[in-house]
Amino acid sequence: MSTYGGVTNIIAYLGAAAWIPQIITWVCNFFSKPVIAIIPEKIACIGYTIYGPIFNLRLSINTKKKDSIIDFMSVELCHENGSKHNFEWAGMAEFFSEVKNNKGENQIIQRDIIPIAIKLNTLSLVERFFRFQDSAFIKKIRVQSEKFVEMMQYMKKKNENYPADFIASKDFEDHMKFMRENFYWQPGSYTVKFRIRSPEKIKINEKTYNFELTQENIDALRSNLEEVGTFIQAVCKSQPADQNTQPNNFRWVNTVLESV
Repeated sequence: MSTYGGVTNIIAYLGAAAWIPQIITWVCNFFSKPVIAIIPEKIACIGYTIYGPIFNLRLSINTKKKDSIIDFMSVELCHENGSKHNFEWAGMAEFFSEVKNNKGENQIIQRDIIPIAIKLNTLSLVERFFRFQDSAFIKKIRVQSEKFVEMMQYMKKKNENYPADFIASKDFEDHMKFMRENFYWQPGSYTVKFRIRSPEKIKINEKTYNFELTQENIDALRSNLEEVGTFIQAVCKSQPADQNTQPNNFRWVNTVLESV
């Protein structure tokens, strides 16, 4: 072997060796899973509205090792008596800034987002306000609402004394009974566990949290049943153009989340 050939081979080997760390990194990244962590704000908002039981709070989500995608998120709430309820994401809000309006009042600039998927990257946190609704209630209210609206439309066409007769009817009372029966908030301690789903293999840094509800909190939330009835009556009495009116008199309970 000539000296020139030997030097050339050494240079080639050194050049190939220089790629070894990068190749190792590529292999590790290929086989490693994203590690996703959910960090909740200290305050969670508990409610009960025409949409049933509500659990709202702001979350920060980050991923380590690899970028990832979340296509579903839920929360499991377990009361100290053992009863469990699952809440699925129903809406998100992304906050951009806080400015002063013409009256000198602070106004938050935000964007509401329909939850479909969230792209996570290792360089930054995702911070959003999440609205969660009870998964079982969502399924039941669809069936219940279809029957309710069908009967309401029928009586609206056939009954000259609509809406008074409909509001006094068994169908209306059955709907209110349904809303009362699905109010399950009770005083005591709740544990909170966040669940996420991804189209790819991921690892979740799971943590458990808890919060307390007092009897005073429950009384405040239960008073919303009256507001539910008032709102539904208003919908029955309103003209089609007025039915976009949203209820705004519901009471909410802010509770502190503690890490277990």
